[in-house]
Amino acid sequence: MGLAGLVLDPDTSASYGLIYWAEFIALWAFGVAWITAGKVLPFLIGPEDEWMGRAAQASS
Repeated sequence: MGLAGLVLDPDTSASYGLIYWAEFIALWAFGVAWITAGKVLPFLIGPEDEWMGRAAQASS
């Protein structure tokens, strides 16, 4: 995995690779949850949950 494969022994490099992928998956899942909870995507928003700008425009 990058320079770690050149500098570190194979066991340490392999464990860093596992940590990298675990963090990647965790951060990706967190991002999906954040987008979903923020109701940014239009198909996730119901009429009662309009997002900031759209709610103000619809009521005026």
